Amino acid sequence: LALALGERANGQRVIDSCAGAGGNAIGFARAGCSVLAIELDPQRLAMAKHNAGIYGIADRIKFECGDAREILPECEADLLFIDPPWGGDYDKTNVSLSDLQPAEELIALAAHIPKKWLKVPPSFDPASLPGCRVEAVFGVGRGDEHRVKFLLVEVG
Repeated sequence: LALALGERANGQRVIDSCAGAGGNAIGFARAGCSVLAIELDPQRLAMAKHNAGIYGIADRIKFECGDAREILPECEADLLFIDPPWGGDYDKTNVSLSDLQPAEELIALAAHIPKKWLKVPPSFDPASLPGCRVEAVFGVGRGDEHRVKFLLVEVG
């Protein structure tokens, strides 16, 4: 699914603002995008670097350890990708933008970036982000093609 998202980005300059272990950044880089992967946790960033090396695309990703809220205002990109940590404990019935920190702050800080994509849980309430476009992304594994894995939210 990360590679499919990367392909949709059409080789743009992408900032993955909550990079975690690197899955999405790797998908964007494999699809030909130049990527800045920002991660607050140095151990998770080390995992992202390791994982990018496994895929042979570490040279296509610039890794930055720090708080995306501090780094983002100085960055140039075509697309800001936000996959805020929501893990397995998220509310399965209703999640609003304010529940997905630091997404709301990152959107506000990224007025200079033309496109913004959020990867959010299936229970995300689009009314909490007026004017957004929401698309359900389904699984691709056997028996998973009818299960919404996440929502892709496009802002502005």
